[in-house]
Amino acid sequence: DQLKPQNNEIYFVKFYAPWCGYCKKMEPVWDQVQNDFHKKKVNNKTVHILRVNCDHHPKLGEQYGVNGFPTIKFISTNNNEDYKYLNAFNLFINHYIENIKVNNFKKEIQTL
Repeated sequence: DQLKPQNNEIYFVKFYAPWCGYCKKMEPVWDQVQNDFHKKKVNNKTVHILRVNCDHHPKLGEQYGVNGFPTIKFISTNNNEDYKYLNAFNLFINHYIENIKVNNFKKEIQTL
């Protein structure tokens, strides 16, 4: 089991366990992020939004220092070069996730 991006790729990987309550709660948001960003270009790199079930692939979790669930990791061939883009992308993803939460909350209120 390996996560080996090419030079023109970046991976955002959610390491999870199927029994983890936090992972289950995050699943709809991760699905939306994957639908919107998987295989899209960011800074001339193809973004891959991935999942690793650590019950099925424990060595991958160990390899990437996962010690709790869920854990999201940024993986590229050159972390030093790509890291400068990570902060901007993380801010965007966090804003995106927050908007999903707000919109879902608004939908819940409207159904009351």
